[in-house]
Amino acid sequence: MQKPIADDPLLSLTESLSGITCVNEVWQRAGKFFESNGIDCPIYMFMRPSAPQHRPLALANMPSWWMDYYLDEDRARHDPFFKTCTTYTAFMTGADYLDDNVHMLEKDEIRFIQEASETGVRSGLSSPVKLINPGHFGGWNFGSSLKRAEFDKITQLHGQTLRLAGFIIHDHLQEAAFRQIDQKPAGLLSSRERECLLWLASGLKSAQIAERLNLALVTVDMHFKNARKKLNAATREEALAKAIMSGEISL
Repeated sequence: MQKPIADDPLLSLTESLSGITCVNEVWQRAGKFFESNGIDCPIYMFMRPSAPQHRPLALANMPSWWMDYYLDEDRARHDPFFKTCTTYTAFMTGADYLDDNVHMLEKDEIRFIQEASETGVRSGLSSPVKLINPGHFGGWNFGSSLKRAEFDKITQLHGQTLRLAGFIIHDHLQEAAFRQIDQKPAGLLSSRERECLLWLASGLKSAQIAERLNLALVTVDMHFKNARKKLNAATREEALAKAIMSGEISL
């Protein structure tokens, strides 16, 4: 039988995170809270395209082989996380709920979800902490290896608590991240080039990026061209992948 959430889960969680200033430590303590309640594959991403000097924060309790595949094969292009987990209100995710969500997904996104299920993730609950906007956005996918029937019981009983916990942990992660801002000299790419690549990672096209940043389309194309040249990439998608792998940007 699934272990229930404690009587005062949010208070206990807040107390456990109090005074923690390291992102990894916040994540580890959050992982214990989630795992005790059936969420053994949490995924958290938060981006600030309007402030490229602050690297995106992406954390996931996923197998290392999957993370390597995700980066090496540029699977970020087909990851529906930002399309779904930061655009809509909370809804069910994962391969066990694929039939329910197929109407909002493209073929490559469906394939991505099916591939992700090979890690053991079957069910999930999306929980945005900031809906997508020109400044910053992100959220959670509370992933689980539990089957749909078991996961439904957890979300029916404790879904609201889990979502509130997501907000609490998000605040602590962001506070810790700001304390650990990288003070190294600027990298290879300009701030605008990083910004355009970040929006590309979120699924926007050049015209949409131009509108978001209040730039001419030709200017956005120029930033992509410069980024490709600096990173020795044939396409903007390859530039995005190389920027991630080199640490210029992080997802």
